[in-house]
Formats: sequence, structure tokens, C-alpha cells
Amino acid sequence: MNTRFCGIAVAAITAGSVMIYGDAIDDYAVGRKDAAIKSTVKSHYRPHNYVTESHNDINLWQSLLKVDASDNDDGSVLNRYATTTVTPAFDSQGVPLNLGFDRIVPPEWWKSSDMMTSAAMDLYNIVVCDQELMQKRKSLPLADVTNVESDNGFWRYGTSPLYGSEKIQCIEPPAEYKGDFARALMYMVSVYPPSIWQGWGDVMLLGNEYPTMRDHTVTLYLKWHYDDPVSPLELQRNDRIEAIQGNRNPFVDHPELIDYIWGRKAGEIYGTHEAPVDPDDPDRKRTPLKGNYTAADGAVDLYSPYVPDDAEWTIDLQPVAEKSLPIDDIAAGRHELRYTAGDMKGRLIINITK
Repeated sequence: MNTRFCGIAVAAITAGSVMIYGDAIDDYAVGRKDAAIKSTVKSHYRPHNYVTESHNDINLWQSLLKVDASDNDDGSVLNRYATTTVTPAFDSQGVPLNLGFDRIVPPEWWKSSDMMTSAAMDLYNIVVCDQELMQKRKSLPLADVTNVESDNGFWRYGTSPLYGSEKIQCIEPPAEYKGDFARALMYMVSVYPPSIWQGWGDVMLLGNEYPTMRDHTVTLYLKWHYDDPVSPLELQRNDRIEAIQGNRNPFVDHPELIDYIWGRKAGEIYGTHEAPVDPDDPDRKRTPLKGNYTAADGAVDLYSPYVPDDAEWTIDLQPVAEKSLPIDDIAAGRHELRYTAGDMKGRLIINITK
């Protein structure tokens, strides 16, 4: 089980023992605002691996059945357009006959065919659904339906005055997962090139680096994000996709980023939270631990909001009594920090560049 916090990522490895390590958001987003934060996401959160294309999408299905597996231990998967679990019925090749999959940002929105081997195979953009939804949605936007044409009790199909006074055909997902869909779309428009939109994509999105979403799209998906916060189930999906692709959706681990990029804190500097003072220098605030340091940092403060203040620390297995280590006293390169506090233990790998 992984537990991730704003500031330091914490992963349980044994009872009473945790490993802490720097988060790319901590290392690169702190001190930035709106467009620069979005650029940080683009630079550090692309997948390291993609599911490869295959006949009948068998490779994709094998991954989706792992990512969206329910916790029932009965082989069922979660349909995020119905909030129910479904037990797949397979054909001879292992492809589910009673399920479909939906791309939150449809391939028809992309101008470049190159996206079919990258963005179109990104698991954060793909969810299991029923076949009726797959046939109905095609490339339509996801929005709040105001004029309902069909309603199956979970998702609704109809029109919405999304784009000025026009009535746009769209699909409305269940309220329980609207935030999940919003954060997935925000991830997609952050990590992939913004000049690729066409069709319905051009109605919802802009061909620029920032803000990339049109005003009505920002308003809609911010509401979904606020109304449906990150849940343990969404964090679990983040963990499972990370095991396959090697990357995470930072808007799930750091939902506050959305406010700084598109929401109520747009224009404000991210990461300027109040830190405790250095006991040896009351005029200096301590900086939470991160993964990368340069001479400009001045010191490595042995401080994290998630580690007790009375923790005992070592660097490269050598005990240290100080709570702040001057950069000048640490050799360039990688170093291992360890801490103990009662029955709690952990470690952090840092890199010093001079």
C-alpha cells in the first residue's frame, strides 16, 4: 500500500518502516506558478513505458483488467461509467465480450497519428466501460447534460450549452467519478502537445501551452474536481498504473496543483507554506527534504512534516546530531539519509550537485 502526501512521498515497505523520497513536484514545482507548474508536469510525468498495440487490443485489455480490477477477488472489474463491478466473459483470445473501454480524451481529438502509440495508449486516459457507452460516446465531450435524451441510471446522454449558446451533444458520467475524469483530462492536456486538437477537441481545448483548456472547460472540470475529491480508489488506480507505466498522475497525488494552475490560486506561487525555523539560526526557515540540492540551497534541513521532530538521523550510515547540514560539508553525488523515531524508520536518497 502506498500513501502519498503533498511534499514527501511515503511508501510502506515493512511494518514500522517507511521509505521517503523526493517528489518531482517538490523538486521542480515549488516557487513556480500557473503555466510554469503545468510545464513541470509536462517535463516530469510522461509515461516511461506504454502498452504496445496488439491484435484485438489484447495487450491493452490485459493491463486494464489489472488496473481496474475490483477488490472482490473474484476476477471482476470496475466500470467507472456505472459504479458497478462486472465479471468479464472472454472470447477465445482473452478479450472481454461484455465490456468496452473508453478514452477520456478520444483519439478523434488528435491531429497527429503519432498520438496513437503514446497518448492513446496512456492508461490514465482509458477506463473500462459498458459497450453501450463505448458506442454512444465515440468522440463526444464529457459534460453536464441539461437536455437528457437517454439515461441508463448511471451515465446520461444529451446536450449541454457548453460553447456559448450552442447545444453540444455530450455524455455525463456518474457523479462519483466526475472528479476522476476531470483530473485525468487535466493530466492529458498537461503531458501531451497542445497543438494536436481537432473536432470536439477544438471545442473543449486550446492549442497553446497554457491554459490549454477553454474557459467553459476550465469552469466545468474545476467544479467536477471540487465536488468529487480524490478518493482511496483513485489513489489505488494511480498505484496500479504506475506499476505498469512508471509514472503517476500528479493531480491525484497533489490535487492542490489544479488550484494553482487553473483555479482559485492561479497566479500565486506554489509551495510557500510556513516551515519551522532553524533552531541554530532563528532568522532562517527550514526547507522540507527533497531529492535534489545545489550549492544555492545552502543546507540540507533534516525536516519533513511527516517525520517526528525528535527523529534521529544518519547520512551514509554516519550519525548526525545537527538538524541542518551545510551543503559545503557534503560531497557532490548521491547520499542516503535514514531516520528512526520510536518504531518508525525511513530513508531518503538525495543528490548534491555542485
